[in-house]
Amino acid sequence: MNDRINKFKTRTEMAHEYGVDRKTFRSILVKFGIDLPNGLISPAEQIKIYEKLGEPGAAKPRGGGVVL
Repeated sequence: MNDRINKFKTRTEMAHEYGVDRKTFRSILVKFGIDLPNGLISPAEQIKIYEKLGEPGAAKPRGGGVVL
């Protein structure tokens, strides 16, 4: 996981890691109770996201993306 968390990222970058659109990523964050401040996503916030959603690319469903 540490290889992924070395810089601030945009929501679009994070969404692409999970194989979803930015708007879908926002819906997923809401569903999992993750509330982010405006602006870039800090490495600390990324860790929280990875802990709740799991590592991107791990055990994706057939269609790809995050299991909802």
